[in-house]
Amino acid sequence: MDVGIEFNQYRVIEHIGRGGMADVWSARDKRLNRTVAIKTIVRDMSQDTEPVKLFEREAQTIAQLEHPHILPIYDFGDFEAQLYIVMRYVTGGSLEDLLTGGPMPTADVLRLSRAIAGALDYAHSNNVIHLDLKPSNILMDSNVSPYLADFGLAAVLGPEGRAANPGYGTLLYMAPEQLTASSLDHRADIYSFAILVFQMLTGELPFDATTSLALKQLQLQEDLPEVDKLGADLAEALTPVLRRGTALDVAARPNTLMELVNELEEALGHVGGLTLT
Repeated sequence: MDVGIEFNQYRVIEHIGRGGMADVWSARDKRLNRTVAIKTIVRDMSQDTEPVKLFEREAQTIAQLEHPHILPIYDFGDFEAQLYIVMRYVTGGSLEDLLTGGPMPTADVLRLSRAIAGALDYAHSNNVIHLDLKPSNILMDSNVSPYLADFGLAAVLGPEGRAANPGYGTLLYMAPEQLTASSLDHRADIYSFAILVFQMLTGELPFDATTSLALKQLQLQEDLPEVDKLGADLAEALTPVLRRGTALDVAARPNTLMELVNELEEALGHVGGLTLT
């Protein structure tokens, strides 16, 4: 696929991003007269079909999820030996872009956290766990409203509430059990979410992003560092909440993302009277 190519009702306009196994393009949907994003993967000629299977599963997973903060899928198909997914086109960059400016205002952290938590809790209620939550997978529209994207590593929970560990992920955000267990439940996402909130609040990843918190916990039994950049009072209030979200013992974590967000909001209210409106 390249700029200027036309297929079906789409005309490719620009190459806008590249990930581990896919490219993302902006395109014009001539039938509906709107701009869309097209994610493509080249079929692997070496007969290693795992990326193709993951891509197909991503399309099927997103198609089953309808939530205001999950990036919707419009179409899925095959063009000249390339699989493609057509999605909503958003123009506000990603959470990763926002974090280049350092720590985010607490009110913004709460607003974004509540939206992301709602999307993840919805996915969990539909037996889907994301397993690759990180700033580059949170896209923003022109109103800085977030959209959970990239379900390429998502897993479907079985009747017992667990899924086989796919063995992939982004190390700095992965839960410890993603490194050690054969199966996972939705609380792996809760761990990654707490890491994400820590980063939004401080502008940094735990342990200076040189070694993941999960590895520190498994090897040295270390806790999430204190959120000391916010000052002593806020650090004292918020650190226990985020440590609960990143507990090595899965059973010690909150059961839902929104439970964690509510605890954060309550802790902030006790310190400075800040509430989310």
